[in-house]
Amino acid sequence: MFSTTRENTRQGAQQKAYLHKQISQEKKRKGDQYTVFLIEDNIDDREQILKTLEKSPYVYDVHCFECGDDLVAHFVNEGYYSSGSVRNMRLLILMDIHLPGVNGMEILRDLKEHPMTKDIPIIMITGDASSERVEEARQLQVSGFILKPVQLDNIHDIIHR
Repeated sequence: MFSTTRENTRQGAQQKAYLHKQISQEKKRKGDQYTVFLIEDNIDDREQILKTLEKSPYVYDVHCFECGDDLVAHFVNEGYYSSGSVRNMRLLILMDIHLPGVNGMEILRDLKEHPMTKDIPIIMITGDASSERVEEARQLQVSGFILKPVQLDNIHDIIHR
Protein backbone atom coordinates (compact mmCIF):
# COMPACT_ATOMS: atom_id res chain seq x y z
CA MET A 1 0.00 0.00 0.00
CA PHE A 2 1.78 3.09 1.31
CA SER A 3 5.56 3.06 1.49
CA THR A 4 6.92 4.26 4.81
CA THR A 5 10.54 4.92 5.67
CA ARG A 6 12.18 6.19 8.80
CA GLU A 7 15.42 8.08 8.48
CA ASN A 8 17.82 9.27 11.12
CA THR A 9 19.77 12.48 10.78
CA ARG A 10 22.42 13.79 13.10
CA GLN A 11 22.20 17.37 14.28
CA GLY A 12 25.04 18.02 16.69
CA ALA A 13 25.10 15.20 19.23
CA GLN A 14 21.33 14.74 19.16
CA GLN A 15 19.77 12.09 16.94
CA LYS A 16 16.49 12.99 15.23
CA ALA A 17 14.04 10.74 13.42
CA TYR A 18 11.33 11.67 10.96
CA LEU A 19 8.73 9.79 9.04
CA HIS A 20 8.30 10.01 5.29
CA LYS A 21 5.11 8.53 3.87
CA GLN A 22 4.20 8.35 0.21
CA ILE A 23 0.45 8.80 0.01
CA SER A 24 -0.26 8.77 -3.72
CA GLN A 25 -0.51 5.43 -5.50
CA GLU A 26 0.84 7.12 -8.62
CA LYS A 27 4.55 6.68 -9.27
CA LYS A 28 4.71 10.10 -10.89
CA ARG A 29 3.51 13.19 -9.09
CA LYS A 30 0.52 14.94 -10.58
CA GLY A 31 0.74 18.70 -11.01
CA ASP A 32 -1.90 19.41 -8.36
CA GLN A 33 -0.38 17.19 -5.65
CA TYR A 34 1.52 18.54 -2.66
CA THR A 35 4.47 17.39 -0.66
CA VAL A 36 3.31 18.08 2.89
CA PHE A 37 5.58 18.82 5.82
CA LEU A 38 3.73 18.00 9.04
CA ILE A 39 5.16 19.27 12.32
CA GLU A 40 3.26 17.77 15.26
CA ASP A 41 4.76 16.60 18.54
CA ASN A 42 1.73 14.64 19.79
CA ILE A 43 1.88 11.13 18.30
CA ASP A 44 -1.89 10.58 18.47
CA ASP A 45 -2.60 13.87 16.68
CA ARG A 46 0.13 13.12 14.12
CA GLU A 47 -1.35 9.69 13.33
CA GLN A 48 -4.87 11.15 13.04
CA ILE A 49 -3.64 13.86 10.66
CA LEU A 50 -1.73 11.29 8.57
CA LYS A 51 -4.86 9.15 8.25
CA THR A 52 -6.76 12.26 7.17
CA LEU A 53 -4.11 13.20 4.59
CA GLU A 54 -4.12 9.66 3.15
CA LYS A 55 -7.66 10.37 1.89
CA SER A 56 -6.65 13.45 -0.06
CA PRO A 57 -6.13 13.27 -3.83
CA TYR A 58 -4.03 16.45 -3.47
CA VAL A 59 -1.30 14.89 -1.29
CA TYR A 60 1.60 13.06 -2.90
CA ASP A 61 3.73 12.46 0.19
CA VAL A 62 4.16 13.61 3.78
CA HIS A 63 7.29 14.31 5.82
CA CYS A 64 6.53 14.23 9.57
CA PHE A 65 8.55 15.96 12.26
CA GLU A 66 8.16 16.26 16.03
CA CYS A 67 9.53 19.80 16.27
CA GLY A 68 10.29 22.80 14.10
CA ASP A 69 14.04 22.42 14.51
CA ASP A 70 13.79 19.04 12.78
CA LEU A 71 11.94 20.62 9.85
CA VAL A 72 14.55 23.33 9.43
CA ALA A 73 17.38 20.76 9.66
CA HIS A 74 15.62 18.65 7.00
CA PHE A 75 15.26 21.65 4.68
CA VAL A 76 18.96 22.40 5.08
CA ASN A 77 20.16 18.77 4.83
CA GLU A 78 17.94 17.90 1.87
CA GLY A 79 18.96 21.06 0.02
CA TYR A 80 15.52 22.65 -0.19
CA TYR A 81 17.03 26.03 0.73
CA SER A 82 19.98 25.90 -1.63
CA SER A 83 18.83 23.92 -4.66
CA GLY A 84 15.72 25.83 -5.56
CA SER A 85 13.60 22.68 -5.15
CA VAL A 86 10.92 24.70 -3.40
CA ARG A 87 10.25 26.55 -6.63
CA ASN A 88 9.68 23.32 -8.58
CA MET A 89 7.40 21.48 -6.17
CA ARG A 90 4.01 22.14 -4.64
CA LEU A 91 4.77 22.28 -0.93
CA LEU A 92 2.51 22.72 2.08
CA ILE A 93 3.43 22.99 5.74
CA LEU A 94 0.99 21.90 8.45
CA MET A 95 2.36 22.93 11.82
CA ASP A 96 1.19 22.75 15.39
CA ILE A 97 1.49 26.06 17.25
CA HIS A 98 2.64 24.49 20.53
CA LEU A 99 5.86 22.58 19.88
CA PRO A 100 8.79 21.58 22.08
CA GLY A 101 11.85 23.77 21.71
CA VAL A 102 11.20 26.47 19.13
CA ASN A 103 7.43 27.03 18.97
CA GLY A 104 5.37 27.08 15.79
CA MET A 105 5.09 30.86 15.69
CA GLU A 106 8.88 31.26 15.68
CA ILE A 107 9.25 28.67 12.91
CA LEU A 108 6.51 30.46 10.96
CA ARG A 109 8.42 33.74 11.31
CA ASP A 110 11.71 32.13 10.19
CA LEU A 111 10.13 30.43 7.17
CA LYS A 112 8.33 33.60 6.04
CA GLU A 113 11.56 35.61 6.32
CA HIS A 114 13.63 33.17 4.22
CA PRO A 115 13.50 33.97 0.47
CA MET A 116 13.32 30.29 -0.52
CA THR A 117 10.41 29.40 1.81
CA LYS A 118 8.45 32.64 2.14
CA ASP A 119 5.87 31.60 -0.47
CA ILE A 120 5.17 28.11 0.91
CA PRO A 121 1.62 27.98 2.29
CA ILE A 122 1.67 27.32 6.03
CA ILE A 123 -1.39 26.14 7.92
CA MET A 124 -1.26 26.31 11.70
CA ILE A 125 -2.89 23.46 13.61
CA THR A 126 -4.10 24.20 17.10
CA GLY A 127 -6.44 23.22 19.87
CA ASP A 128 -6.71 26.83 21.01
CA ALA A 129 -7.15 29.65 18.54
CA SER A 130 -6.87 32.60 20.89
CA SER A 131 -7.37 35.95 19.19
CA GLU A 132 -3.81 37.03 20.09
CA ARG A 133 -2.28 33.95 18.43
CA VAL A 134 -4.49 34.28 15.36
CA GLU A 135 -3.58 37.95 14.93
CA GLU A 136 0.14 37.28 15.43
CA ALA A 137 0.07 34.47 12.83
CA ARG A 138 -1.89 36.59 10.35
CA GLN A 139 0.72 39.34 10.64
CA LEU A 140 3.30 36.67 9.79
CA GLN A 141 1.29 35.73 6.65
CA VAL A 142 -0.03 32.34 7.78
CA SER A 143 -2.25 30.75 5.12
CA GLY A 144 -4.84 29.57 7.61
CA PHE A 145 -5.76 27.85 10.85
CA ILE A 146 -7.24 24.43 11.46
CA LEU A 147 -8.64 23.43 14.80
CA LYS A 148 -7.98 19.93 16.09
CA PRO A 149 -9.20 17.37 15.23
CA VAL A 150 -8.13 18.07 11.65
CA GLN A 151 -10.76 17.59 8.95
CA LEU A 152 -9.76 17.03 5.32
CA ASP A 153 -12.30 19.55 4.03
CA ASN A 154 -10.62 22.25 6.14
CA ILE A 155 -7.24 21.54 4.52
CA HIS A 156 -8.74 21.50 1.01
CA ASP A 157 -10.58 24.79 1.64
CA ILE A 158 -7.37 26.54 2.64
CA ILE A 159 -5.13 25.21 -0.16
CA HIS A 160 -7.71 26.06 -2.83
CA ARG A 161 -8.21 29.70 -1.85
